[in-house]
Amino acid sequence: MLFLRLVLGSIFIVCCLTTVTNGATLAKDEVEALKSIGKTLGKAGWDFGFDPCSQRHGWVDQSTRYYANNVVCDCSFNNNTICHVVQILLPYNAYRWSYNDEVNAMVGYYANNVVCDCSFNNNTIYHVLVQIVLKAQNLSGTLPLNLNNLPFLQEIDLTRNYLNGTIPPEWGSSTGLISISLLGNRLTGQIPAELANLRNLTSLILENNGLSGTLPAALGNLSNIERFSNNFTGKIPETFARLTSLKEFRISDNNFTRHIPEFIFRNWKNLEQIYMEASGLIGPIPSVNVTLLNLTYIIISDLNGTDTSFSQLLIDANLPKLERLMLRSCNLIGEIPASFGTFTSIKIDLSFNRLGGEISENLSTLDNLNYL
Repeated sequence: MLFLRLVLGSIFIVCCLTTVTNGATLAKDEVEALKSIGKTLGKAGWDFGFDPCSQRHGWVDQSTRYYANNVVCDCSFNNNTICHVVQILLPYNAYRWSYNDEVNAMVGYYANNVVCDCSFNNNTIYHVLVQIVLKAQNLSGTLPLNLNNLPFLQEIDLTRNYLNGTIPPEWGSSTGLISISLLGNRLTGQIPAELANLRNLTSLILENNGLSGTLPAALGNLSNIERFSNNFTGKIPETFARLTSLKEFRISDNNFTRHIPEFIFRNWKNLEQIYMEASGLIGPIPSVNVTLLNLTYIIISDLNGTDTSFSQLLIDANLPKLERLMLRSCNLIGEIPASFGTFTSIKIDLSFNRLGGEISENLSTLDNLNYL
């Protein structure tokens, strides 16, 4: 698989270099947009003496391992003659592969890379910027308003910086966006309801900021939302029941005041991981739908409210992929079901509850019990 990624990455880079040789450049209005975005973010180091899609000095820098600093271009428009920005990635230590994985495999997550998709208009005229990634660049500015000047932008990743201010409502009109990550900054204010207009959005990562207020009900129109660890209040909107494609949901360290919605464990049948530590939500914990066969992590702690009978949770080996179960300080009562002994490999934390009875002998037969 790695060899395939390297080969594909080589093809991708050669394609881009061919485009530059043929005189292809990023559209001028998008160059101006990048200049404005860089100024607003407080980004230094972009050398506009060279084309942003050129893979040249100021846009490709392999001096700092595990940092990313990418502007990614898609050049497949108008018979490979026009390119547009599709991603802005400025985060620390890329946490997942994107469609640009093959290039990342080649450059090893080094800094200051501008990657172009050069399949537009026979590789002769313009590039299109599709991605901007600036991870851990010590950026201390604010978020730019003018993403509309990058009409083909698909991803913006500004993880682990010092950006302040609020999330611009204007981002809601950048309808080509697929992924936004603002993790680990100093942003404040509320999540703009206008982000619900981004119907192609699959990932919205806002963890570890100072955001507050309630979650906009309109976000239930999105297909996938991740990582909301901030200072939100109120309740999780009922409209979130429609997020049936959701795979990962993080709402730790919030100030919610309502009960855990039953739809989390009933409707989200693609759910793989849920993190609900010190969320402010109130118990009891709803029963887990036995059709949630992809669940690997259930992490819940510090619940207020009424007791939860452990046996009613329906958590047992019918969840075949479950690797970690933490229900710490969740007002659990009753006995640990004997069916727990049928798990093949799991870490369990049930501390600070009021469980009674005897520990089933079945648990002692778990050869791959990693933690109890």
